[in-house]
Amino acid sequence: MKTNGKLEPTLGVIIAAFFAFGCVATAHRSPRALPPRAVSFGLGLNNLNDIEKEDDGVQLLNTDLRVGLGKGIDFGVMHLLDITEDNDGAFSGVWGDARFQLTNLSNAPGKPILSFGVSPGYLYDEDVELWGIAYPISFGIPSRSSTFYLTWRPEYFSDDFRIVPKSESQPRNLFLLGWEFGSYNPARSLSPKLVAELGVMNSLVCGRGDNQFLWNICLNFDIQPAR
Repeated sequence: MKTNGKLEPTLGVIIAAFFAFGCVATAHRSPRALPPRAVSFGLGLNNLNDIEKEDDGVQLLNTDLRVGLGKGIDFGVMHLLDITEDNDGAFSGVWGDARFQLTNLSNAPGKPILSFGVSPGYLYDEDVELWGIAYPISFGIPSRSSTFYLTWRPEYFSDDFRIVPKSESQPRNLFLLGWEFGSYNPARSLSPKLVAELGVMNSLVCGRGDNQFLWNICLNFDIQPAR
């Protein structure tokens, strides 16, 4: 399976989604940015549980799409659907990011990768309706077939859209330990990846309070551009 060599229609859809929602999405992935013009799509399940309570927590189904824009730069959109029973979709939303890989742009095995991003988001349930902005920072070390990584993702929420949070805003801090199995293979038209993550978060919304434990499992498919 190969792309038609032109990503303009796909990129157009992503940019349209960005302006339609005022935000876009970030997927659960290692710090490695996609190669230029490569496309990746994924499907995953996220589960969050209050550390101090015994309950079924919150379950989120995520779908995402990413495009490599240039060497060390990619862009993604993700939709999170709250599938928790009796939750009425309270935490459904759209998230995304522009991501910049700062080191090891060749993704050489054993050499550290550092990346950061800017990630706006919107929780669209009528009882919530919150805008978010996050600044994910991710560090990992790739091998030939997998990458272990750490991600810190401070997130700020407000009633209106803003790239720079208010000075008095308290962040929701997310810390993740992740493992991505599989690597982008230019010799193949389709490269699958399995991602598993464990983490903690200091609140479901913002500030401090209902500390959460979370796990994510995702299956991503990278598609190389036609030559």
